[in-house]
Amino acid sequence: MKTLVIIGAGCSAGLAGLPADTTFLRECQSDIEQAKFLHDAIRKLYGVMMTTFGTSWTGERLETCWNEIDENYNNSKLVMKSSDIDMWFADFVRLAKLESSHEFKYYSEYLYRDQISRTPNEYFFMFAGWELRKIVVKKFSAILSETSRAKYEKLIRKIRGLAEGELIDLISFNYDTLLEQVLENWCYVGFPSVGSIRNNKDKNCVIKPHGSVNWLHTSSEKIEPVHDPIPLDKIGYKNGKLIQHSIIGLVGNKFRHRDDDNVVYITYMKIMDSLEYAVSQAEQIIIIGYSFPLTDGHIKSVFIKGRPQKLKHIHVITKAQNNSELELLTEKISQLFQINRSLVEPYSKGVEQWVGE
Repeated sequence: MKTLVIIGAGCSAGLAGLPADTTFLRECQSDIEQAKFLHDAIRKLYGVMMTTFGTSWTGERLETCWNEIDENYNNSKLVMKSSDIDMWFADFVRLAKLESSHEFKYYSEYLYRDQISRTPNEYFFMFAGWELRKIVVKKFSAILSETSRAKYEKLIRKIRGLAEGELIDLISFNYDTLLEQVLENWCYVGFPSVGSIRNNKDKNCVIKPHGSVNWLHTSSEKIEPVHDPIPLDKIGYKNGKLIQHSIIGLVGNKFRHRDDDNVVYITYMKIMDSLEYAVSQAEQIIIIGYSFPLTDGHIKSVFIKGRPQKLKHIHVITKAQNNSELELLTEKISQLFQINRSLVEPYSKGVEQWVGE
């Protein structure tokens, strides 16, 4: 039976303790407070009043925060006082000077070499977005502990059992590489060295529509997977080229950068083509910890276009707070994949319980 597995943040949270969208800002509060532009941007966006969770912004979702930073970079909704701009520019200069001995630079490239006219607001929110990306990468460049590895091995056995031992197609919306660390006989699809999912019939195909912490993007040149997550001191500008992790932010307009870097657009369109093909071939779908968020509208459209004609069953593994939440997710999945509601089998206790049963 051709099996498609869809993995979301709930899988990494349940099996390895990585933060979910709803807990990311709270769990990364210390790192955020040390990131000058990001912290000031969040305080500006959400205020600094106290709540049950601490300062108000720590209770926000990563998706919401990232969207607001991205939207304010592209079309600022905030009015910034001159005194604020002067203060932030002083930090800009200070950070640029600190990079003088670094192999990879960032702030100094924009201070001394940027040839594009930008407003102070654009610089401010661009730097806030850069700092947020680095914190995201730091948190998700995780290596499995012995305990977590054992859980992931159970997950693979559980999936293989449902797939009756056959090869699987796997869509992961996670930036981390935890699943890849235990999966055998697999490849990423969508890259020139590997090709598409259509010509990889002898391996488990891994499709990552949001990118990965071990994908290296050299601006306007190439995106290539490497073995391990890329260290933070190996990203930035080098010889005039921006080198960074290829991850797509959790923002609404994910492919706006088609005009900024055609390499990114072409690569991810190939990945999306593989995603659509994998959906179209599925006879069974296993969804683990993915909630189909609003900002993934482009993913939703690919799922709809895929229209699996031979789909017989969908397993949904989630951690629902109540029955109405579970019913809503089940109905959404039934409608999205055009399958009878009775053929969608939900499990509401979370992946950590599911793998142990």
